[in-house]
Amino acid sequence: MTMYFKSLLFALLGFVIVLTSLPTAAQTIDLGSDEQVYRVLERAGYRRGQITKRSITIITTEACRNGEKYRVKVSILGKITSESRIGSCGRERLTPAQIQEALREQGYRRVEVIGNTPPFYTARGCRDGVRYRLRVNSRGRIESRRQDGNCAPNTSITPEGLRQALRNSGYTRIKLVQTQRPPYQATACRDNQRVELTIGRRGNLRDERVVGRCREAINASDLTKVLKSKGYKEITVLRRNRLPYLAEACRRGDLLELRIDRFGDVSREERVGQCSIIITKEKLAEQLRNEGYSNFDLRETSRGWETQACRGNERFALRYDRLGDRVSDRRVGTCRSQTVFDVLNTLQNRGARNTQLFVEGCFRGTKYRWEFDQLGNRTGRSRVGNCR
Repeated sequence: MTMYFKSLLFALLGFVIVLTSLPTAAQTIDLGSDEQVYRVLERAGYRRGQITKRSITIITTEACRNGEKYRVKVSILGKITSESRIGSCGRERLTPAQIQEALREQGYRRVEVIGNTPPFYTARGCRDGVRYRLRVNSRGRIESRRQDGNCAPNTSITPEGLRQALRNSGYTRIKLVQTQRPPYQATACRDNQRVELTIGRRGNLRDERVVGRCREAINASDLTKVLKSKGYKEITVLRRNRLPYLAEACRRGDLLELRIDRFGDVSREERVGQCSIIITKEKLAEQLRNEGYSNFDLRETSRGWETQACRGNERFALRYDRLGDRVSDRRVGTCRSQTVFDVLNTLQNRGARNTQLFVEGCFRGTKYRWEFDQLGNRTGRSRVGNCR
């Protein structure tokens, strides 16, 4: 045996050993679940994952890690089988609120963003009793700073303290509107009511005004229903395990990529292509006949169409998607056609009387009619004309 075949044999044996030793959970990963794939990518440090291709055992994705874009393949066992760099990922620009948070993590207090000249922010903050004017890049890194005076002792509540004080009072979905100087302004929800709040210097509530109702966050399992209510069709949910939710859907012939917030509102809509035309029952029946099938009865399902049909003497179970593409076909038996005598018996069983069988045909230029009894015996022949 050559070294090549020995190596191949050992590799196959190793593959079998690995498969038989895997835990049950690893063997039953559902490749049809996008959430499973995204969790595999996240555990490997990837973000902004997107599925680009599916096969029986491999899902191909594109994802970002450390500013680089990779093509990542995930196996049926939930393992990453290959990673190849295919480009760079555009860096995400931090919002002013995220810039404030980044500076607080670096030890600054009473931070406020006072300017934005892309790609830099201008901010002020206090540290060790000194007020600084800071130039910060879009990733939250300080590029330069200079002293801008001294910081007076802070007797006001911080934004973090303000949020915590409101949470302790039973408010949720808190949005700080004005935190530069007291009295502070915020909006929040409590008892399904949206309220506008005025808060004093130390977090004491001065005024509360009801301005509407707070909507409940939607259940991720209801994404398809929510999008249908907004007029979208042919909806495919791409991500439902984390916010923002992602989906693809059709509207007015356009294929759209949607970002959906926790309350079911579409926060971004981007055209990514054109929607295919949904096939009708009549068109699919015509397609089946053109493919040589007969004796079928199409049944519509949530995913497309199903039927059993004959081709020749074989019977097949067929499944088609909503665009008319065949999803599966498998042989399920044989097709038996009725004989003319079966037809005659059926007619008699339904009440027909004095039935006879006739056959007309040409023989040596003359057209004849032959008569048969129920057993197939010829009972007569008559000339009926000439054959062309």
